[in-house]
Amino acid sequence: MEINNSKQLWVLARECPECETKPNTPPKLSFLVQHDPESGEMTNVKYVTFKTDSEAYEYAEDVLGEDTDDIIVMPLSEADSDPRGSHEHN
Repeated sequence: MEINNSKQLWVLARECPECETKPNTPPKLSFLVQHDPESGEMTNVKYVTFKTDSEAYEYAEDVLGEDTDDIIVMPLSEADSDPRGSHEHN
């Protein structure tokens, strides 16, 4: 039986192909984030969150036009604490 925690929020991520990965480490993730609406800068960046995992998958497919096999939906509680990410691009 699946238990739905109504307080859990979900976020969209994908493996970041531009990010350097090392053997024996998990791939870096790139998250769907919302930039500061006034400046468009990377200040006040927040995760785009969803109330259910199915809502997140629907958004990825219907709004972003993504193949859901390429998308990772994960609990916000498991996401990096900094939505901008802490990894460098090559």
